[in-house]
Amino acid sequence: MTPIDNDELKCLIKAIGMKAYVEILFPALIKDKNISVMELCQKYPEFNKYTPDAQNTRRSKARKIFENGWEVEALKTISLSTRTDSCVRAKAKDLELKYKK
Repeated sequence: MTPIDNDELKCLIKAIGMKAYVEILFPALIKDKNISVMELCQKYPEFNKYTPDAQNTRRSKARKIFENGWEVEALKTISLSTRTDSCVRAKAKDLELKYKK
C-alpha cells in the first residue's frame, strides 16, 4: 500500500464523483479490478450517462485508488464529506465498515 496522500486522494475522488465511486466503481472494482468500461456499462446502466471519455477517466482514476490501496480510505473520505447526499455518505460508511482492513 502506498502511503496515503490526502490531496491526491481527494483529487481522484473529485475526478470520479463521490456517487459514482460509491454506487458503481467501488462495488465493481472490489470484485474485478480489470473490469472494462463496456462491462461497467452493462452491469450499471447509469454509468452510460457519462461520455466515453468520462467513463474511461472515472474507471482509470478509481483503478489508481485501488492500485495505491486507498479504496477504503476513499470511502471514509466520502462518508465524512458534507458535499454529497446523506444516502451516499451512509452507503460509503457501510461499505467502509464492511471492507475495513
